[in-house]
Parts: sequence; C-alpha cells; structure tokens
Amino acid sequence: MDDKEVLRPGEILVYELDARAEDPTAFAIKIGMFPSDLIDLLNGKLPVSERIAQSLERELNMPAAFWLELQAEYDNRLNNK
Repeated sequence: MDDKEVLRPGEILVYELDARAEDPTAFAIKIGMFPSDLIDLLNGKLPVSERIAQSLERELNMPAAFWLELQAEYDNRLNNK
C-alpha cells in the first residue's frame, strides 16, 4: 500500500465551492439538500450518494462518476488502514 493521500470528496467540494465563490448554504438549497447535510458532506460525515453525485454533476458540470469514484477511493483507503 502506498502513502498517497486520498482526499475525501467533501474536501474537493470545499475547494470547488471556494473557486466558484459559492455560498455553501445557497448551494445546498440549489442542489436540493438541507444546508446541515451539505456541511456534513463537506466535513466527511456524509458520503457522496448517487443522488448527491447527480446533483453535483448538474450544478457543477463535473461528472457524477468523478464524485462517486472519489468516494469509493476514500472509503477503500479508510477500510485498508
């Protein structure tokens, strides 16, 4: 096993929202999430589901598969520690 760091999807989403100057509360509402759930996602307490990935794809124009693969890599990394 290598020492390559795998970022949680929420960390990537934080960077994306910052780069786009998106307010997390407004973004959550835009994608049909409760703001508290988005905060949990950003903090790694809520995983990216298929529904969330589809919403992120629609709003950010980033493939749902990207988000789902990030989540799978992160989960795999956690399970192999």
